[in-house]
Amino acid sequence: MKIAYFSPLPPKRTGVAGYSRYLIPALTKRCEIHLFDNGAVELPAACPLFDYVSNPQCLLMLDRYDSCIYHLGNNPWDHSYIYDAFLYHPGIVVLHDVVLFYLFAGRGRGALLKELCMQNGPLGIEDLTHILATSPDGDPLRYPFPERFPLTSRMLRRAQALIVHSETTKRLLVEAHCERPIYVINMIAGEITVDRDGPDARKELRQQLGLPAEALLMGTFGFIGPTKRVAAILQVLRTLSEDLPIKLVIVGQGQDLTATIQSFGIQSRVICPGYVSDEDFGRYLKAVDIVLNLRYPSMGETSLTLIQAMYNARPCVVTNDSWFSELPDECLWKISAGETELEELREAIVTLSTDPDRRRALGESARKYVFARCMPDQVAAQYTEVFMEASASKKTIARGQPKIVYHDLAPIRQTESNIWLQTYFSRRIASALPPRNQS
Repeated sequence: MKIAYFSPLPPKRTGVAGYSRYLIPALTKRCEIHLFDNGAVELPAACPLFDYVSNPQCLLMLDRYDSCIYHLGNNPWDHSYIYDAFLYHPGIVVLHDVVLFYLFAGRGRGALLKELCMQNGPLGIEDLTHILATSPDGDPLRYPFPERFPLTSRMLRRAQALIVHSETTKRLLVEAHCERPIYVINMIAGEITVDRDGPDARKELRQQLGLPAEALLMGTFGFIGPTKRVAAILQVLRTLSEDLPIKLVIVGQGQDLTATIQSFGIQSRVICPGYVSDEDFGRYLKAVDIVLNLRYPSMGETSLTLIQAMYNARPCVVTNDSWFSELPDECLWKISAGETELEELREAIVTLSTDPDRRRALGESARKYVFARCMPDQVAAQYTEVFMEASASKKTIARGQPKIVYHDLAPIRQTESNIWLQTYFSRRIASALPPRNQS
């Protein structure tokens, strides 16, 4: 089979690029993969690469492929071009986030308005007004309630099929009246290229990274945002006794936590390397004793970092919500969101920091789970089955079944359409006029 594969690719700083780094070499054992991305890429597999951003004419040949697969996430800088290509030639969508609000908010107010209207008709104008009024500095990328506007309707109508990583996401899509086939495929794991593991290797890694050799290190990894609950982790950290030699390593970029750390007086207990290379990311992951991967509220996403930590037998603390709640209880320490979060997080940290046997048991169970379900060849086999079913469906339609036509907007009565247009242009004109002279 010949597959057109649209995804952000390494060295882009996104989890989806990391996901593709592990999936593509396994897929090439089963299919002929042609990559579509812009810019230079770093991949171990030798696949033809098409820069469709600089040369959109290459999209004209997509009919030649058995399947086109589009990885869509909530990051506007890495997925906007992919969404545009998907609209031009719909195919199979790998949905990494069930809420795509920021994908459109990052494309500008016009693009956001268009998608809101595609979903809600004339009410989209009121939705945009609400979003801008409730966003700090009127910036929709800072809108605090993105889950209110998933903005997946047009994608769900056009997709040939969808691949998701959790039953939670599948349920949400079914509740959103998705009528396309939905396949649940486990999150993928990939080997982190650090030669050895164990206490001695860990001390050596810490020395290389400038980390304290004897301290118990907790780590949180990836993009730093409010949903990662890092502020809650810092709040618990300041309550821990100095007798516990615990330090927190925050690997990643995003929200600036400097003021919070200083106000809590825990500068000596927090280490912030910032964004690091993939190689150093693996080193930090193997250098820590405990991984904290909290996530609330969830946007339906899964975590490649968590699977990597589990693969490396690291004991992990997670929020018992969405996909994380689907993972076996014996593999992870799960805490509740809400009022008891801080109390339960403190209990988890104190217990795991003082009980090496408990850490070891959690880590070993996590590793067994990943080896049984999440290795690249296993995941690639599931993808191939989806490709074969989608290709068979495509050929059946081509042999004479009526072609499906998708309409982006429900029919709007002429009177409603006139009111919508009048309201829209009235606001446009009003916003362009200078304020009235009040004197």
